[in-house]
Amino acid sequence: MNNRCIFILIALSVSFVSAATKTEGIVVDEQNKLVWQDEPYTQTERDAYMYEMPKRRAGNFAYAKAYCENLSLGGYKGWKLPSKEMLVKLYGGKKILKNIAESYYWSSTPVISKPTHVWSVDSTGGASHAHIRGFDYIRCVKEIK
Repeated sequence: MNNRCIFILIALSVSFVSAATKTEGIVVDEQNKLVWQDEPYTQTERDAYMYEMPKRRAGNFAYAKAYCENLSLGGYKGWKLPSKEMLVKLYGGKKILKNIAESYYWSSTPVISKPTHVWSVDSTGGASHAHIRGFDYIRCVKEIK
């Protein structure tokens, strides 16, 4: 009887480790029913941001939108650019992410008075207008049920 209990505990431990490995690069926010992309930023992405050359998680607005729409990460598809409100809440509140570039991130929220601008949110939760041809970092989000 004791041998069976030990085997079951070992099997459950192995299963838990596998599930954790599959979710690498994401953070699940159970309270708000969101999954956030949270991979380390690479030097290539920092260079892309600095030299305004779209690459992975740095680019202009059109690139950022397409990047999120085509992202497959942690077993999830259907990612999108977050709204201004989501980003302000994310960066201005309790820090749940490990990987944050000290700069601005694209949101999906348009600036109503300026058709060529959207809201961009910095890593402290401050928001400002950004021209859609400018360059910002990208962080994708996925709503879960």
